[in-house]
Amino acid sequence: MVSLPAMSSLFSEERPRGVSALLLRLVSRYPEQFKASHLDVQAIQGWIPLFGFLCDDVSRLPENAGGYVRWVQIKEKFGSMRARYSIAPELSEALAQDLRNKVTALCEQARNASETSCKICGAPAFRADQSMDALLCKRHWFQRMKAPEKFKQKLAIRIY
Repeated sequence: MVSLPAMSSLFSEERPRGVSALLLRLVSRYPEQFKASHLDVQAIQGWIPLFGFLCDDVSRLPENAGGYVRWVQIKEKFGSMRARYSIAPELSEALAQDLRNKVTALCEQARNASETSCKICGAPAFRADQSMDALLCKRHWFQRMKAPEKFKQKLAIRIY
């Protein structure tokens, strides 16, 4: 796990090893969605673009005009991307529930899309074997067969 001390340090020329440039662009493009006290991200590089589409969809919700959705965790679970969020406390309960329902539906769409995307490159993928985390394109499946140790490591980053 890479621990990052401050959001401002993410935008320096020398970013910590393992922090995706694409993820940093998302943080800079949608800063209101990254105001949570922390963000845990499993570095599933191929799904970062899906997360970007999710951020864009959330930013377009009229109910989220005040930037009430804050991402807390992006991870792989059962071979698909899971996005966890919180709703800012200043929103009334009725409006928060409405926003929660819409964001949950968007997260579900992103999860469904991740189930057909290679977790390394985002290309169309298939479940290569019975393991839940083996969602790979043909190229990465062959690489996994040649060097399985490369695919066992998961890099997690925490952005504070």
